[in-house]
Amino acid sequence: MNIRSAVGSAHARRALAVVVAATAALAVAGPARAADTRTPVGRWLLEAMPGISTDAALADEAAAPQDSPLTATGTTWLADAHLIGGQALSFNGTSSVAATAAPVLDTTTSFSVAAWVSPADLAADRDFLGQDQAATGDATRRGGFSVGIRHQGRAAHWTFRMGNGPSRRTAVVAATDPRTLTAADLGRWTHVAASYDAATRVMSLYVNGARVAQARRTATPWAAGGPFTVGRSDDGGPAHFWKGEVTRAYAYDRVLTDHDLFGGTVDGFTEPGMLDAVSVGSWDFNAAVPCFLPEIPDTCNAPDSRAFNHTLQLTLGTDIATDRTALAFDGSAYVFDADFNQVFNPDGTPATQPSTEYGYADNPVVHTGDAFSVTASARIDDPARPGPQTVVSLGAAGAQPDFSLAYADGAYTATLARSATPGDTVTVSATVADATAWHRLVVVYDPHRSSLRLFVDGTPAVSAVVGSAYSGGGRLEIGRATSGDGYLFGAVDNLELCQGALTDRQLAALAG
Repeated sequence: MNIRSAVGSAHARRALAVVVAATAALAVAGPARAADTRTPVGRWLLEAMPGISTDAALADEAAAPQDSPLTATGTTWLADAHLIGGQALSFNGTSSVAATAAPVLDTTTSFSVAAWVSPADLAADRDFLGQDQAATGDATRRGGFSVGIRHQGRAAHWTFRMGNGPSRRTAVVAATDPRTLTAADLGRWTHVAASYDAATRVMSLYVNGARVAQARRTATPWAAGGPFTVGRSDDGGPAHFWKGEVTRAYAYDRVLTDHDLFGGTVDGFTEPGMLDAVSVGSWDFNAAVPCFLPEIPDTCNAPDSRAFNHTLQLTLGTDIATDRTALAFDGSAYVFDADFNQVFNPDGTPATQPSTEYGYADNPVVHTGDAFSVTASARIDDPARPGPQTVVSLGAAGAQPDFSLAYADGAYTATLARSATPGDTVTVSATVADATAWHRLVVVYDPHRSSLRLFVDGTPAVSAVVGSAYSGGGRLEIGRATSGDGYLFGAVDNLELCQGALTDRQLAALAG
């Protein structure tokens, strides 16, 4: 076989994959689903990324019943704060705010708000969502509600507050999370949602999808007719400025539902939830080009289907599996002469040479110190081979991986570093009856649960208590550990990395 023919076939396969993907996109698009009560009245991404500018990140993605873009003042865009390759809206704690021109919510009726937030300070009272009074700057009046961090004594808590009237002299009702925030919460992304039910006059506070507090109002609801704000509240004027980052803010003109938080299927359409993990890298290897000779242009790579474009580079000998379009690693590479013609042995078999095979992206893909998830299919061709065989690893080149998923001695093991100290790790393992068969592997790290979970073929195999995890940056490697050992003799397919912990609905979809 001439390598130029192999490269041509790879390009044809890539072109076909593009056509298939485009056809699939048309097939699933279909007619638009009619709006229903689940639709938010305001939705702001607040995170720039490839294909989404900072202006677009401030736009109102709901745009109905009214378009309510945010205008940012004194804010910055912090690179890699939430998603690697993204820029999250950052607030300085003294003057930063993003506000609409008009009210978004009618605070005399039911409403709900939510956002992902990363606090940079716990010492002061700080709010990240609110809606101003109509007469902005009136020192005797307050805004309609606030969601943020408030203190009970010296202890900081997530809190949802509503005044019994527009005057600052009226009492304030608060739904407060009983858990005290600690230094571990600084820089950690948390989803906080607040909901007011006008029929029952009950305020509810949710943290990471769990209802943590409720409070009942007795006063007649009143209208706060000022702008909707991100990054502060209104307490006799602009007050309680947020310090840290905010992304993915939502506003609803109704009570919050589980569907809003966790997503689901409506009229045959799968709708994401606010808590869904975000896919930041996906490789199905349908367009991967094997590595016969690294010198040949446009070979030795596997493109990423996500916008962040973490294309994998493949080392000599990395091939495409024969049973499916997966990356295959067998420790040997074909031999070619100076004219790129394949060399054969006297008995007619292809000549081979030893090779150390793996794929890599020379940049971080996820923050391993915050919630993340990894899914992959794997097959082991030499289960008896001594030592771990690594499916995927994350970390600095030549150092202990921050995370790895590997096979050894009849079991798959996920390992997460808790610090840069060698050996300071936590592991979860699950045995498999036949390692030479394909197995679907899912690993979920959730710092809010302090858990590392491993699923094999849809079955929750095991979980472990982690505490905090370490994120040293570095790179992604497939078929080898970032420490430079643990080579895989087998195949990997359908690799996906997500920032965030996969929800039960997302896990069920993978299992199905």
